[in-house]
Amino acid sequence: MLDLGVSVVYRDRHIPGAWWGVRARLDQALSAMPTAARLVFTSPHGKLAHLAARDAMTAHPGRDVRVLDGGTRAWRMAGLPLEEGLERATCEVDDVWYKPYEHPGADRAAMQAYLNWETDLVGQIERDGDAAFRPLVPGH
Repeated sequence: MLDLGVSVVYRDRHIPGAWWGVRARLDQALSAMPTAARLVFTSPHGKLAHLAARDAMTAHPGRDVRVLDGGTRAWRMAGLPLEEGLERATCEVDDVWYKPYEHPGADRAAMQAYLNWETDLVGQIERDGDAAFRPLVPGH
């Protein structure tokens, strides 16, 4: 099974034994997964899974390709088991942009460095000299 949901959601809860991947890197995902007689796609509501299944059937004619009816949401709503973790990611986990202080394992120094950078943005723009806007001043 290949789960095409967002990696953050997959990390927190996914169907036991499912692999995680990105549709845009479908060939990479299929190469990373063990070969099986049947390939099942899932995504949060199943819509993305249907698109990926069509792509897989076109690229690999004759392969038994299925889509989980209702997607991962239907599995979860049925009260079926879930697991956590990113052990079976088929590619780099770069589908979500994390704020520096949201990264797993982010420490206090990383959070403070981000806040310092953010609060110094106006100073950075002034030093750069090529920004073509003026800060808004109340009453003007």
